[in-house]
Amino acid sequence: MILKKIKNFLADLFEPDIINDFVDDGRPYELIPQERIFMESSVKGDYRLFALKNGFIAAWGKSLSARNFDGEKLWTLENWATAIAVDPDGLLFVAADGNRICLFDTKNANQLSEPVHLQSYIDFILWLDRDSFAASDGKDILIFNRQGLQTDTLQGAVPEDGFLGGIAAEPGNSAVITVLDVNEHLLKKIDIKKRQLIREKDVDAAEQLLSDPTQPWVWTTVVNGTELQEIRIYDSKRLRERIAIVFNGKKGVRPITQPPNDLSFHSFISLPSLSPRRQYFLVNDNSGLLWLIDARTGDKRRIFRRNLLEFVLHTVWIDEEHFVAMLDGGAVAKMSIRGRELIWKQLDM
Repeated sequence: MILKKIKNFLADLFEPDIINDFVDDGRPYELIPQERIFMESSVKGDYRLFALKNGFIAAWGKSLSARNFDGEKLWTLENWATAIAVDPDGLLFVAADGNRICLFDTKNANQLSEPVHLQSYIDFILWLDRDSFAASDGKDILIFNRQGLQTDTLQGAVPEDGFLGGIAAEPGNSAVITVLDVNEHLLKKIDIKKRQLIREKDVDAAEQLLSDPTQPWVWTTVVNGTELQEIRIYDSKRLRERIAIVFNGKKGVRPITQPPNDLSFHSFISLPSLSPRRQYFLVNDNSGLLWLIDARTGDKRRIFRRNLLEFVLHTVWIDEEHFVAMLDGGAVAKMSIRGRELIWKQLDM
C-alpha cells in the first residue's frame, strides 16, 4: 500500500500538465444555430455508463450496448435499460425493465434467471455484496439473492409522501445502505437487517445521491431547478462531509432563433463521475458541456471542446487518465484528460 502511494505520488509529480484549450463564453445558455431534437431523460438520468472489468455497458433508455475499452462491440440487449448494476465480480448484471428485473451474464448478455415481476417501477439497483442486491422503486427497498429471488422488503426509508434520490452501499458491509431522502433533505444510513436508522445527515437542497462501488465516498448534487450548483463529498461510513465544490456551468441549450421572451430550453441531467484515485470529477453541465474538476479543491482544470465531445450525457473512468463519454445522439467515445483528439468514437444507436 505504501509503495503504491509513493508510485502514485511520483506519477502525479511528473505527469504532463492538463492544458485547457476552451474558454467559456460566460453565457448562461449554450446557443446553437438551429433547433435540435435532443434525447429526453427523466430527472434521475436515464442514459448512463456502467464499468465492466475490461469494458463498459451503455444504457440508452430502451436498450443496452456493451463494448471493450478498444471500442469493439461485445453485445446488445433490447429493453432492460431502466436501471442496471454490475456485480462485484464483474460476471453478471441485474437489469430492470419497468417493473421487471432479470439477471444476465456480462460476457454475452445471456439470460441467467426468469424475469421477476414486481408491484412497482424500479428506479435504482445496487449490489450489496457478491451474493445479494437491492432495488428501489423510489420508496421501498427490495432485497434479492444472487439468483434473482426476492428475500426481503424494507419499508419506511422515506415518509409516505417522500421519495429517494438514490441509494448507495457501504463497501465491506452488506447490511448497511445509504439513501437520500429528497423531501426531508437527509442522507440516512440504515441497517437493513436490524431495521435501524444508524445515522443521518442534513444535506440542504441535495437532489441526487451518487456513488461508485469501488469508492469509500458518496457524493450528492445540489441543484436549483435543474441547474447543478454544488457537489458535496461524504465518507460513506460516517457521512462526514469532506469537500463541497461550487459549480457554475451552463444552465441548458437554446437555439439562437428562439425569441428572447421565450424562456424554454433543454437541460441535460448532470451526473458527476469521480476518478479511481479521487483526484478529479468529470461533470457534464446542464448544457452537456464536459468539465474536468479537481475533486480536492474544486479548481476547474479543463473544459472539453464540443467538436471533441458534443452534448455529454454521462462518463465512466477507465483509469486516472482515460474515460469514456456517452453523447446525445447515441455515440460513445474514448478520451484522455490531456488529449487533443478522441482515441475512438463509435455509434451505438
